[in-house]
Amino acid sequence: MLLCCVSASAEDFSVDGIYYNIVSSEDLVVEVTFRGDNPNSYSNEYTGNVVIPEKVTYNGKTYSVTSIGFFAFDNCSSLTSITLPNSLKSIGEYAFAGCSNIKDVNIPNLSVWCGIKFESNPLSYAQNLCVDGKPISDVVIPDDVTCIKKWTFASCKNLKSIKLHNNVSSIDSLAFYKCINLKTIEIPNSVTKIDIDAFSYCTSLTSVKLSENLTSIPDGLFYNCTSLSSINIPEGVASIGIYAFYGCSSLESIFLPETIVNIGECAFQQCNTLKSVTILAQTPPAIDYNTFSYWNAVLYVPNDVFGIYKSTNPWMYFETIKTGIVDITSLPVMVQNNGGAITVTGADDGTMVEVYGISGAKLGEAKTAFNTATIQTDAQAGSVVIVKVGNKSIKIRI
Repeated sequence: MLLCCVSASAEDFSVDGIYYNIVSSEDLVVEVTFRGDNPNSYSNEYTGNVVIPEKVTYNGKTYSVTSIGFFAFDNCSSLTSITLPNSLKSIGEYAFAGCSNIKDVNIPNLSVWCGIKFESNPLSYAQNLCVDGKPISDVVIPDDVTCIKKWTFASCKNLKSIKLHNNVSSIDSLAFYKCINLKTIEIPNSVTKIDIDAFSYCTSLTSVKLSENLTSIPDGLFYNCTSLSSINIPEGVASIGIYAFYGCSSLESIFLPETIVNIGECAFQQCNTLKSVTILAQTPPAIDYNTFSYWNAVLYVPNDVFGIYKSTNPWMYFETIKTGIVDITSLPVMVQNNGGAITVTGADDGTMVEVYGISGAKLGEAKTAFNTATIQTDAQAGSVVIVKVGNKSIKIRI
C-alpha cells in the first residue's frame, strides 16, 4: 500500500490515489477531499472507477471515512463511476460538480443511501444509482428509514417507481426533484409532512396518491410535473402552497376537500388542459387572481353554496359553475355527474362502483384506482340513476 503525506495542502494525506482530510484525530474520522490547496490546484486527480473505502490507515492509525467534502471531485470529467462505503454520512456542496462523464453511483444498500446528508448529489450527473453493481429502477424503501431526506433521490434518472412503507413520516424538500422517469407514487398515511419542491420536475409522473394525514400541500410540490393528469387533495388539507401545481400542463381535474381554506398564488398556473375543479368547501377558500391561469374549466360546488361561489371574487370568474355534488353521509365519498359521466372520489382503492338506471338496469361499473372511479353512461339529462359504492347507494339526477 502506497502511503504519502503532502504538507501545506488541503489534504492531510493520500492513500491509493484518494485524498483525505482528518476531521477528528480523537474520533479517527476523515473525509475525502481534492488534491492541493484548492479545488483548482489540479484537474482530473480522480479518474475512471473510484472506490471509497470504509476505513483507511495512515501513520499507524485507522480512520473511518464518513464524508465527501465540498468540491472533492470538482471537474473530474474523467471520473466514470464512484462506489460509496457503508460508513458514509454526508456529501458536501459541489462535491461532484463538473463530473460530466460519471455513469454509475454504487451503494452498498438503500438504508445507507437514505441515511446520507446531501448538500449535493452525484446523481445530478450520473446515469444510474446501483446496488450491488446493478441499476435500480423500482425502489422499496427499507423499514428502518423514517424520513426521505433532502436531495436523496434528486435527478435519479433510472427511478421509475418507489414504495414507501408505513414507518416513513416525512419527505424533505427536493427529495425526488427531477426524477424524470418516475411514473407513479403512493404516499402512505404515515407521512404527515412533505417539504417544498419534493416532486418538482418529475415530468413522467402521471398519478399520485397523497397521504390522508397531510394538513398542507407545500410550495412547488408538483411544479412542472407535465404528465400529471388528475389530483385528489385529501380531506384534512387546509392550504395549498404557491406554485404547488404550476406547469402541470396535462392536469385535467382537481378535487379539493371540504377542509381547504387557502390556495396560494400561481398554485394552478399554466395548467392549460384543466377541465374540472371540484370543491367541497362550504366557504370559498381564499385565492388570488393568479391562482388559476385558465377560468374556462367547469367549477363544481356543493348545492347549497352555489350562490356564494357565484358572487365571490375571484371564484366568480370561472366561466361555468355547476352544482351536483352529493355527499353520501355514511361514507367519506363524493359523487359527481357530468353529462352522464359519474365520478366517485374518496373511496378506497379497489372499491366497486356500479351505476343503475331507475328500472334496475346496470349502466356501468368500475373499480376505484387512486381513490377515483369514473363510469360513462348513456343516461339522458334529467333522468335519475342509482350509484352504488361498495354496499351503499344513492340516487342522483343527471
